[in-house]
Amino acid sequence: MMRWKLKSFQSQNVPPRIAPGEAPKLPFDLFPLIVSFVSANSTLHALTLTNKYLNQIATPRLYDLVKLPDCQAVRSFILYTPQKYKTQVKTFHIHFNLSQWDIDTFKFQQKHKREIETCKLVNLENLIVTSSGIQQIFRDKGSLTRITSLARLFDNWVHLFCPDQGPKSFKGRQVDDKGWEDSVIWAKAPLFELLYKWHDNLEYLDLPKIPAFESNQWIDSYIESPRQANFRCLKQITIDIYNLDSFSRRGTGSSMPDQLEVWLDRLSFNLNEARNTKVITGKADDHDRRERNMRILLNVRPPNPNNTRQLEGWITKKETRITAFRVIT
Repeated sequence: MMRWKLKSFQSQNVPPRIAPGEAPKLPFDLFPLIVSFVSANSTLHALTLTNKYLNQIATPRLYDLVKLPDCQAVRSFILYTPQKYKTQVKTFHIHFNLSQWDIDTFKFQQKHKREIETCKLVNLENLIVTSSGIQQIFRDKGSLTRITSLARLFDNWVHLFCPDQGPKSFKGRQVDDKGWEDSVIWAKAPLFELLYKWHDNLEYLDLPKIPAFESNQWIDSYIESPRQANFRCLKQITIDIYNLDSFSRRGTGSSMPDQLEVWLDRLSFNLNEARNTKVITGKADDHDRRERNMRILLNVRPPNPNNTRQLEGWITKKETRITAFRVIT
C-alpha cells in the first residue's frame, strides 16, 4: 500500500521528459526553489504557460497574492478563476476608482449568483484596500438623484470576498487625483462595521486617513464597541498623523470628538476590562497573564521622532491607554 502511494505521488510530480539533445542546463529539482523567489505576477503567469510541470509549480504562487486594479479585473477574477485557486489566495489587494467603475453591482451579483457564491477567500490572511479619485458621484435620473460612492463600493465588494472571520492583516489607503494620500469615506461605517466582525482574528491594522464625523449622532452607530469585541489578537495599529493631530484639536475647544480617538479609547477600555475580569474571577491562565503584559503597538505614519513623541503624549493622558498601548521610541 505504501509503495503504491509513493509511486502515485511520484507520477504526479515527475518533470516532463526531455529529448537527449534538449536537456536543460539546470536540474529539475532547482525549479521549485527558483519559482519560490519570483514575486512578479507577470513572470509567474508566463511560467504557468511554459509547460505542465512549471504550471503546477507556478500556479499556486501566482494566487498567493491577487491584485485587482480595476472593475474589469474584479469581473474576470469572479467569473474565470477556478474555485481551487480562490482558496489558495493569501494576500488580496482590491482597488476602487469610482469614475472608472462601470459594473452595476446589483445586476452583476444577481446575474452571476453561482460564481458569487464561490468568491469567499477562505484562507485570506492579508487584505489591502486602496482607492483613488473622487469619492461621490451624483447622477440625476428623472426626479431622483442617485448617489454612488466609494463607501458603497467598499461595502458591496469587500464583504463579497472577505471570509466571515476576516483577515489577520488589513491595510487601507486613499489617494486624490494628484497622488496625495487623502481621507476616505469608506473608513467610516463600512470599515468599522467589518472590524467588529473580525475582532477574533485581526492582528495588524494599518488605517487610512479617517475623516471627522459630520455630527455626534454618527458616533454611537459606527464606533460603539460591543464588550465581547475586545480584539484580543490585535498586535499593532498604525494611524496617520492627520488623525493624531485631530486628537489634539479636540482638546482645544472643538466640540466634535474624533471618531478614531473615541474608538481607540473604547478599545483600550474593553481590553483592560476583559483582562481584569479574568484575573478577578480566577479564570486567567498562563496565556492570559502573558496577554495582560502585552500591549498593542501603536504607530504613527509617517514615522519620525516628533510624531512619536506626540503619540506618546496622547497615550500618557489616560491610564487605560497606558495599559493597552505602547510605542517604540
